[in-house]
Amino acid sequence: MKIVVTGAAGYIASLLIPELLNLSEVEKVTGVDIKQPDFTHTRFTFRKIDVRDPEISKVFSGHDYLVHLAFIVTPRGSISEIDSINILGSKNVFISAVHAGIKHIFYTSSIAAYGASPEHKLPLTEDAPLRPNKDWYYSRAKGEVEFFIQRFRKEFPEMKITIFRPAILLGPRINNPFGTLLKLPILPDFGLDTRIEWVYDSDVINAIVLAIKKGKEGIFNLGGDNPLTIKEIAEITGRKTFPFNYKLALRLLKYSARLNLLHEGYYEWVDKALRYTLWMDSSKAKRELGWQPEFDSAGAIKKFLGIN
Repeated sequence: MKIVVTGAAGYIASLLIPELLNLSEVEKVTGVDIKQPDFTHTRFTFRKIDVRDPEISKVFSGHDYLVHLAFIVTPRGSISEIDSINILGSKNVFISAVHAGIKHIFYTSSIAAYGASPEHKLPLTEDAPLRPNKDWYYSRAKGEVEFFIQRFRKEFPEMKITIFRPAILLGPRINNPFGTLLKLPILPDFGLDTRIEWVYDSDVINAIVLAIKKGKEGIFNLGGDNPLTIKEIAEITGRKTFPFNYKLALRLLKYSARLNLLHEGYYEWVDKALRYTLWMDSSKAKRELGWQPEFDSAGAIKKFLGIN
């Protein structure tokens, strides 16, 4: 089995690639990124190339599986540049995989692809309608890529595709807006009853490895279950909350973005992901992949913060 991984210098890839190299059936792994990963292995090769480069199909050639991880989560740079990498880059990767003779694509989408909406029936199953938010760059991009995949499947039915939709990700080196929120000494209580579902990085890696080993197609939610409100998070972590008007918080974030003190993408995360509950049913992954997450939402938060 020969596997190529995009976003090889990224967070998830840094955890996944060593696990892939531990599998006896994996002959080699090729990592693709514009930045050199900080690890080496006799069966690992790095190729420096942008996911938007049409020549990337040459790098993919000779591989059986493709794991597409390259995606900007933490906002940096202009939104147009983020969209170019996340959306155009993903489309180029899928088309290039066909030209290269790849047999199976594994793609990490997100709970955000469902969109933050009061119309959702919770918990969300994999066949729930996608309602990505046009004014939340991350949700919009994840949704647009999934809509592209739906069309792609019809055009190239011989290509196997597996999509993972993780909940809000936590891990020891994670850098996302919600990880930053959890590390605050006192948590802001916005007066909302919104619940947030979390999942730990090692559990996500385990699901991806299981799917690759089984060659499993389909869409799989990956959530830790038992979503929590901010007040409940404060209770399980032994911290206090302070009342903070939600609309005022949004205005401050928007003003900070205008002054270039904070990227506008942070405003979009808080505006959507804290206003509406996003909670998934992950029983399909447990049933079909044999996935058994070690941590629920509370456990993931405690592990992330080093709380016993």
